[in-house]
Amino acid sequence: MEGQVIFYKNDRIIYRHHIDVQEDDYSKGVNDAPIAFQRNYAGFDLASDDIHIRFKKPGDV
Repeated sequence: MEGQVIFYKNDRIIYRHHIDVQEDDYSKGVNDAPIAFQRNYAGFDLASDDIHIRFKKPGDV
């Protein structure tokens, strides 16, 4: 199943990282999400730019 790690600034989505969610809820690729975000969006600073990170499992609304 495919889930997402979503990066928000205020209420605006700025980056989605797709991950593989296993049957036992183990998620492969979650730790890679912040690294990929920093590579693609080097102008943002996760600590000082008020970036929020949320995890969505398949089927979550």
